[in-house]
Amino acid sequence: MVAPSAADPFSWLELLKVLAGLLLVIVLMVAALWLLRRAQPGTAAGTQHLRVLATLPLGPRERLLLIQVGGQQLLLGAGPQGLRTLHVLPEPLAFSAPEAAGFPEWLRKVMERRGSSP
Repeated sequence: MVAPSAADPFSWLELLKVLAGLLLVIVLMVAALWLLRRAQPGTAAGTQHLRVLATLPLGPRERLLLIQVGGQQLLLGAGPQGLRTLHVLPEPLAFSAPEAAGFPEWLRKVMERRGSSP
């Protein structure tokens, strides 16, 4: 088998194709991460007084939302027609929000499970 020489234009062209593909994959990954971060409810900066405590999907386009606004909690219904206040809780529920499950935490848990199993 004959190795391509450094002056062979086809080897540089192939290298550029590989690098362009790699750059495209990196750009797509960054864009996907940015979109995922924007799509998560309650993670925007400055939402200290407004938080989504829990969501419950009821159908493909309907869900229930438990929202905390300051010290008050609201039960909202979200559907194709918009949002509706279903109930205003007289006193807030003792609700322990689950810890934020980001990618680093998920990866750590998966790696711990794989390390503990044979």
